[in-house]
Amino acid sequence: MLGRSALSSAAECGHSSLVQLLLEAGAQKELREWEGKTTLTFAAEHGHDACVQILLDAGAQQDARTGDRSTALMAAARGGHAAIVQLLLGAGAGMDLIDIESKTALMHAAFHGHAEVVQLLLEAGAQRDLRDFDGETALHHAGITTIRLPVVKLLLEAGADKHVRNNDGETPLIQSLLEASEVEQL
Repeated sequence: MLGRSALSSAAECGHSSLVQLLLEAGAQKELREWEGKTTLTFAAEHGHDACVQILLDAGAQQDARTGDRSTALMAAARGGHAAIVQLLLGAGAGMDLIDIESKTALMHAAFHGHAEVVQLLLEAGAQRDLRDFDGETALHHAGITTIRLPVVKLLLEAGADKHVRNNDGETPLIQSLLEASEVEQL
């Protein structure tokens, strides 16, 4: 945590009372730190919902971008932090924003196999068939593996296009077969 602000360090470690105290003392909530991350991003990626709520209540920008164009919602989705995803969606976070690789929060949650987060994003209206730079959708990112089977089922039940092809002409199933994934459960 060398060279980091006290506020970002407190948020990353989940010290909500210290976050509140520092904000009341005038700490800059939008100060950019390592990789362009804000205090909200640090709290979101480390799963500290109390800190996220305090920062949102203090007016932190829920869609502030990091150096790789990621947002706090994407960080929470990658980490599987469902409570934080709910807080950020409730604050109006953009669920279909894309990062530097044109990936959305739904794609990140699908790739990491976080079914509860995928469900929350789908229920909030996230677009299930957006494509990244490689032409891949959340279903491609989920892959058809045993560990991510609940995510695949959620996406298919939500109407994700199982026939969509990426830039290499592969459907999610073909891609999974080529990557030697376990597809027998489908």
